[in-house]
Amino acid sequence: MGLDFIRRTGGNFKKSWNKGAQSLASPDLYTMNPECVTRSILGALLPGATAKPKEKLILQCEGAALVAYRDIAKVASNSAPPADLFSAIKSCGGYALVVVEKVHERSKMVDLLVKE
Repeated sequence: MGLDFIRRTGGNFKKSWNKGAQSLASPDLYTMNPECVTRSILGALLPGATAKPKEKLILQCEGAALVAYRDIAKVASNSAPPADLFSAIKSCGGYALVVVEKVHERSKMVDLLVKE
């Protein structure tokens, strides 16, 4: 019974899987919309600095590091940023807009989402 069942249903299973793969590959409402591409970077809060979630900061290239500023005050820094992100920010004038996603109180770190 087991072998007969596999032989009877084996062909149908392959056909239904192929149709499913074709439907997944065809564009629809969800695949036609572009996805929002953002990069995030982890920054260390500087002594005496605070940050709040959803706060907008300016990220600036300083030497080989990225420093986040609120107005003229330094808030956070990353001394070893990813090379592709650093070169992209450097090629755009050395500045980028970031949004604080999450503040880690114990480790004094912030997650920064690069917007522009």
